[in-house]
Amino acid sequence: MTQRFGSKIELNIHQHVLVPDGVFVEKQDGGVGFVGLKAPRREDLERILSRVITKTLAVARRPKQQPRRCGEAEGCSTRRTGAIHA
Repeated sequence: MTQRFGSKIELNIHQHVLVPDGVFVEKQDGGVGFVGLKAPRREDLERILSRVITKTLAVARRPKQQPRRCGEAEGCSTRRTGAIHA
């Protein structure tokens, strides 16, 4: 779920995520059970962290783009259509 606005209508884009440490499986009796996963190894975490750092630095080093005007921005239109889609 992406939440875009806080209680004061300020722009605050962030994610709400629930990530279980395992998987849900169907049991033989038709019920559902949870099977926990092993903790990640240190080497796995270091490899993931290295990729995150590399990609984050690559994005940070990109040339800054000038912001577009609202009428030109994707998903934003200054034209009146008379229709509201929810």
